[in-house]
Amino acid sequence: ADGYGRPVTSLTAPDVLVWTTNLAAGRGALLTVACAAAVLGCAVARLRDPGLVPGRIVLVIALLGMLTPGVTGHASSSASHEVAVTTVALHVAAASLWVGGLAAILVLLGRRRELLVTALPRFSTLAGACLAVVTVSGVLTAQVRLGSWAALLFTGYGALVIAKAAALVLLGGLGLLTRR
Repeated sequence: ADGYGRPVTSLTAPDVLVWTTNLAAGRGALLTVACAAAVLGCAVARLRDPGLVPGRIVLVIALLGMLTPGVTGHASSSASHEVAVTTVALHVAAASLWVGGLAAILVLLGRRRELLVTALPRFSTLAGACLAVVTVSGVLTAQVRLGSWAALLFTGYGALVIAKAAALVLLGGLGLLTRR
């Protein structure tokens, strides 16, 4: 509906078919739905037999599903297409691993100190690498989208980039304090 600029109630089956087969955003959304279904199927299979589907396979499928909207959105039509798509994919993947890993630690290990002793140093290494990738990919993405230093200071997107950079420095500092 958003892609056609019409209410959901006015869409027809042919509209949806054209959107999912002919437009990058539609194919991306379809791939995301397929990845979500595959992750759900893997989760059900792992409930029955944890060794049936390796956890890394599920992680790769989930990451692919998260990357698709980013690389089929505004980045796909950017003037510097290759740089924009690559940096958005790296940015989303690193942020997802960082935030998802932190959430998993909090939910699954938060009260189990004996497991935290092993998990936190490993996660800290992953988080540091993710912070570096998020920083570099964010700078490159901003450079492609802004085009000039003046745009950083005088546009809404530039203000957003500055706010995100400040948040990133704060999060990195908190992570460093936690690590020490």
